[in-house]
Amino acid sequence: MGVNSNYGVIDASGGAAYYETGNFKYVKVDANDPAVAPRGIIIRTNHSMSGDLSKGFGFNRFDNATLLMSSAWEENNLSPKHLLQTIPRSLYHPRTKTDLSANIPASRDIPEYRFFVDYIPRISTSSSYLIVGAKDKEHADDAMMWTILGFPLTTVAIPVWLSSGELPKAAAMNFQDFKAPICSVALKFKEDCFPITIDHGENYINLSAVLNQEGTGYLQLLRPVEEQIFKKANLLIANLDNDKSGKKDIQKFYNWLDDYLQESFKELFDTELFDSYQTTAFISGPIH
Repeated sequence: MGVNSNYGVIDASGGAAYYETGNFKYVKVDANDPAVAPRGIIIRTNHSMSGDLSKGFGFNRFDNATLLMSSAWEENNLSPKHLLQTIPRSLYHPRTKTDLSANIPASRDIPEYRFFVDYIPRISTSSSYLIVGAKDKEHADDAMMWTILGFPLTTVAIPVWLSSGELPKAAAMNFQDFKAPICSVALKFKEDCFPITIDHGENYINLSAVLNQEGTGYLQLLRPVEEQIFKKANLLIANLDNDKSGKKDIQKFYNWLDDYLQESFKELFDTELFDSYQTTAFISGPIH
């Protein structure tokens, strides 16, 4: 196919592996093999670890992800919430030892630019997601995904479940522009983060729009919204694991989530999340 890619695969029996694929062969890296994954953790970015390590891309991002995962392991904090709020939004650069979040601008109104290349989030990052597998085969339909649509620094994480057969309106593609509302808003906000259109403007982030000492950056304003989403979702997840909730409860959560996001974006940014919105259908079949 002319495609060199890393594919992560999990199952409902505790299996997890990455497959490094090339044009004519592949290499399986098993998370349950202590020789290659002593902590049961495999980290991959753009390059192949079984290939020529003097070539390729993603090495800086790999090093940062390794640091973050090691820290999460040592702190015994591998929760979806912690991983999503640290890794895809990390503003640390392992090569230059630069942490953009350590010295933030004073005001949102005064743009301050930082060189922004080889961080985990990039100007081209369109989404981040974390898939949570089932605890056993009997609960395979309860597999779910946390997705950050649009741009990690200007949006919130949204949970979706396979068993629901549907999506919340915020994350579902609509008929008007074939985009998800939360994604469209996040991309609009991203324009404030990368407003320079001359020279190599894409390499410079306006940090004032993301973080500032006034607490009015996108990441700062959206954090409490996301915290509430995690709080409500985790209660539902616990009930699903204990067979106390089902598809109807997921749909109720989706309805709450859409209303909550609509109200939050209106209050914080005077932005209508669902303007002339009409969703497409989303149907999932059984797992075999």
